Amino acid sequence: MEFPSILSNSGWIAVPLIFISMINLGLFLYTFVFLFSLRKSLQSPRDFALEFLFSADEENLKLTIESLGQIDIAQREYLLDRWESFTAPILRNASWINNLAAQATLLGLLGTVLGIQESFAAMQEMGKTTLDIFAGGVSRALSTTIFGLSIAIPSYLMNQYLKSELLQASVLFQDKLMKLSERNAIGKSKTNA
Repeated sequence: MEFPSILSNSGWIAVPLIFISMINLGLFLYTFVFLFSLRKSLQSPRDFALEFLFSADEENLKLTIESLGQIDIAQREYLLDRWESFTAPILRNASWINNLAAQATLLGLLGTVLGIQESFAAMQEMGKTTLDIFAGGVSRALSTTIFGLSIAIPSYLMNQYLKSELLQASVLFQDKLMKLSERNAIGKSKTNA
């Protein structure tokens, strides 16, 4: 069965499924570009790309690129809080992708039930049971299931990919923060000696 026939057999359920697929693709692309920029910034040869991470909060930022070797516990907590608020939209978008994938699955199931119900109604109307009458409803039922799953499966994969990328970015961030804290501890021990 080709995709255009699946689309035409899905009936009105195809409209919300197409809408869901467009939203999921948009969310994924937006979040992917955001994560790509974030990871590129974290992998830069500089000690820390604060101008990227905290550009929206420059007035309240107590740290500068030059003073990063002097990070203390309060500043470390501030950076962790900023990281969480900075990455919250990524988690929110991944959650939306996951929820919309579940809705696509449910819409496919709804189409399945409606298609089978339609075939039983057609058999009752004709007063007889034939395979030809039953096949039309089942075909519609299977088309909506295929269409719903063809949206849900890639959406779940996109969700897992985004979460994996965010985890890797968080590891890079924690690594940078750990190195800054170690430098601070070494710097304090040298000044005390």
